[in-house]
Amino acid sequence: MNLLAVTCMLLLFVLTTPYTKAATIISQNFSSTSGYTASGWTRSNGGNYTCSAGDYAIYSNLSSNNLYLSNFHVPQGKGVKISFNHKYYSNTSRTITVYARVGGYAAFNSTNKHYNSWMQVSGPISISSTTCTTATVDISGNIVGGQDLCILFVASNTNVCIDNIIISDDGPAASVPNIASTPYTKTFDEPTTSTFFYGPFSATSDFYLSSASNNVFSYRTNYGNNNMSGACTRINSTGGNNGKVNSSTSGYCIYISSTTADVSNKPAPSGNPCFITKELNTSTCSGSTATLRFAFRQIYSGGSTYDEDYKIYCPRIFYAITTDGTAGYSWTQATVNYYFPNGQWWYATTSLPKAKNVIVAFCTGTATGYYYFDDIKILCKDCNISGVVGGAISCTSHPDLTEYLPNTDYTFTIGATPYATHYKWMIRDLTTSTIYSGTSVGLDPAVVSGQGTQTATINFGTVAGTNYRVICLPYDSDYGTDASPTDACYAKISYYQTLSEGEIIAPITLLNFSTKCLNNHILISWSTATETNNDYFVVQQSLDAQNFEDIAIIKGAGNTNIKQNYKLEVPETSETVYYRLKQIDFDGNSETFEIIHADCNENANSEITTYPNPFDGKILYLNSTSNLENAVINIYDALGRLVQQTNYNEIYSHIELKIDTQLEPGAYYLEISSKNELNKRISLIVK
Repeated sequence: MNLLAVTCMLLLFVLTTPYTKAATIISQNFSSTSGYTASGWTRSNGGNYTCSAGDYAIYSNLSSNNLYLSNFHVPQGKGVKISFNHKYYSNTSRTITVYARVGGYAAFNSTNKHYNSWMQVSGPISISSTTCTTATVDISGNIVGGQDLCILFVASNTNVCIDNIIISDDGPAASVPNIASTPYTKTFDEPTTSTFFYGPFSATSDFYLSSASNNVFSYRTNYGNNNMSGACTRINSTGGNNGKVNSSTSGYCIYISSTTADVSNKPAPSGNPCFITKELNTSTCSGSTATLRFAFRQIYSGGSTYDEDYKIYCPRIFYAITTDGTAGYSWTQATVNYYFPNGQWWYATTSLPKAKNVIVAFCTGTATGYYYFDDIKILCKDCNISGVVGGAISCTSHPDLTEYLPNTDYTFTIGATPYATHYKWMIRDLTTSTIYSGTSVGLDPAVVSGQGTQTATINFGTVAGTNYRVICLPYDSDYGTDASPTDACYAKISYYQTLSEGEIIAPITLLNFSTKCLNNHILISWSTATETNNDYFVVQQSLDAQNFEDIAIIKGAGNTNIKQNYKLEVPETSETVYYRLKQIDFDGNSETFEIIHADCNENANSEITTYPNPFDGKILYLNSTSNLENAVINIYDALGRLVQQTNYNEIYSHIELKIDTQLEPGAYYLEISSKNELNKRISLIVK
């Protein structure tokens, strides 16, 4: 082939190859006072501070300072490039450092800059000239693709000048793994330089390394108000259940703490710390869904509970499909069935949607403690059974059973469960929480025959009695073993409810159930006059008096005619919070009592008042007893989703807040923060 032909072919390739021009996402030349918020910075059009005569720029006038731009949204898979002009005026050389926060702005701590999930994405960049110079910073799409983002600048001292900031979408693009080709797996045994999830592994990992091929983290999990608690940590062990899941060899796992709640503008769902995967492509799976499988373990002060389903003590899983043009996060909580609160490792499964860009969040539950994760796998497989309830169990050989006799075979049958092909039978000791599934008859209960089928023969050994509960987990395929599981999914557990069909007796006589606002916490208390067969109480919480979630399990007294007093302390909130008490007896039956509420802001000497409240959802007036400088006002719905954010760049004590979103009638809350570190939440009602 001659040179002319080769040249023509190359020219044809260039002319026909698609070219995508970089798009500007956000720009700021400080010609107006909108689009940014500054603390310790001053806008000026003086020649000593600007890059062009008569133009505007901004310069640091305090040694402690930060300048952040309005939140913006990054298209799916795209990275961002940040370019800006800088120089210094007078004195000696300075530096400037750029920070980013996925999810949007949150309060910046000048001493502990990684608090509230800020990550350092540059330098520091040296500023050694009084002439304007251009600097650029890249952030990979593996971190910010499809996400909301906020960019913040910090100067090392006074007289640092910035102008002509441009943020475009031509940073390093993301590589979205297609799980149809290769399932996505994480065992946390990779080297520490490997790409992990969207979370750091220690409070010292504050940096995103733009020059490295891999990064330790993308965004943090410790969403707490100027607090590092809640960060996820990678740990190892000498083996066993304290380290790598169900293994006798050493390995790594990851844990997160539930001690700190999320702040505003969080990318994380559920209001608790979490870590989040990069974007994954599940769209090419041949079935109707994809599957998430992972190992989990939760450590809490109570040791073990005597209930099979202990969702309150287990992590929560959420997923979201990222977008190209819509800001915000629409998280969906996945249905995960959690069982057996014995402090050991267990495997869990759930279904995920098919999408080109889906992210998965691993979050703490509502109970205080540490949540451990290991052996995460996302693959193409339908997990429809995760939303199914197992069939009813009957004792077909002894239908009038009142107690189990020693060394006697009993035959149990579970009703057919949709999608199930394998049924795992187990026996639980209600006095020790021990679980039995062996096949050899002896001192302990055993599944003599029928393991894996709908009908099983169980012998309760030499003790028997009434302290055992028969349970069954339906799987959609053979699950393998606990130490070496397959990718089988399972349904909600079934159990044989009772040994006796005797007279139903009211489990408790409730004397009172009340709340009281104390110093920084709410005291929830209740008393019983009598208790019969009472296993435990569940305290539930709601912001709208309709949708409740479990927040604590309190052990009951069993059987007693003596007055029992119970209490629970929870953090105080400025919102109206509703509480409900649920009682569960040893047979699994339950009773739910009346709803009460706590409003710890009713009699407080509030620094900010709103009126009218309730209001029509269009205009709200705020009065403050102190001046609000650079105020940020956020409005959230009852589920914690950001409805509107409004920034004020001047000093105000009276604000007319116009609502630019159609608000449906219901409960909301307003959160306001300002330069003088005034942070407050106010409950709102739209009528």
